Amino acid sequence: MTLEGNDEAPRIASAVNGVNFNIHFGTRCTDGDGWTDFTVSAPFAIDEEISSVLGAFWNRRNRFARVYRTDKQLLIEMDVIVAGGVSRDHLKYQFAVWNDLTTLFLRHLKADHAVLARQSAARAAGLESAGTAPITPKAIASTPVGTLSA
Repeated sequence: MTLEGNDEAPRIASAVNGVNFNIHFGTRCTDGDGWTDFTVSAPFAIDEEISSVLGAFWNRRNRFARVYRTDKQLLIEMDVIVAGGVSRDHLKYQFAVWNDLTTLFLRHLKADHAVLARQSAARAAGLESAGTAPITPKAIASTPVGTLSA
């Protein structure tokens, strides 16, 4: 874990499951001593085709973390509220949730890639109708993630 940024915008950099992530502190406490919340954020560089519904489908199914896309990356984020005080065990649990979410998101990305690969193979084989159908959340959900290669 590395502390980066400055006093006004501190940031912690770390990794879990091979995924680099940052912790960005949000709102300052009214007395100026500490923060009321923070956001855990992991960027994923986009170097392959991804479906246009990947983020929307994730966001509908997973309530504790959201995904959005910029031009060059996907981001998964989770907000943690600590206003009023929380226990050390509560924070450990929040990071256990983050750990689980990054694992699920990696599977989600692999499933999306598998759907696109099947469509590409169908187009290459001359099955034009298979290649023109839009990728649907149902198609992504039905991809067996446990059998996909890394």
